[in-house]
Amino acid sequence: MSAAGLSAAELDGVQKTWKVLNDKKQQSGMDILVTLYDKNAGYQDKFPKWKGVPLGSLPGNADFQNFAVVWMDEVNSLVGNLNNEGALVALIASNVSKHKPRGLTPQHYKNAFNLLPAYLDKQCGGAYDGNAKSGWTKTIATIAGAIEKQF
Repeated sequence: MSAAGLSAAELDGVQKTWKVLNDKKQQSGMDILVTLYDKNAGYQDKFPKWKGVPLGSLPGNADFQNFAVVWMDEVNSLVGNLNNEGALVALIASNVSKHKPRGLTPQHYKNAFNLLPAYLDKQCGGAYDGNAKSGWTKTIATIAGAIEKQF
C-alpha cells in the first residue's frame, strides 16, 4: 500500500495517467489553470503577474506559461512520492508555506485538484480506467487531508 492507501494497480493507474499529462506538461498545466480560474472567480487575482489578464490571453503570457510548468512539477513531485509519506507531507508543507501567505486556503487546493479527474478522463481515454479513477480519488483525498493539516 502507498502513503495514499493505493493498491499496486491503483498506484500504477495514477502514475500512467499522470505521465500522459506530464508528457504535455506546459499545455496540461495551462489547460488546468485556465479552467480553474474560469470556474473560480478571484483565483487568478491571487497571482499578481497575470492579475487582470483576460483568460484567453493567459496561454500567451510567459509568466503564466512558466507557472503552468511549475504547477505541473509540484504535482509531479507529489505523484512521484505516493510511496513515501514523509516526503509527501514535506512537499505539501513546503507548498502551503509559500501559498498560505497569499491567502490561499484548503478549498483553493481542493478546487484545483478536483479538476484533475475530468481532465484525466478527457486526455487519457481508456487508460483512465477503474484502477486509475479509484487511485486518483484516494490520491486527491490524501493530498487534501495533508493540506488541511497545514492550516
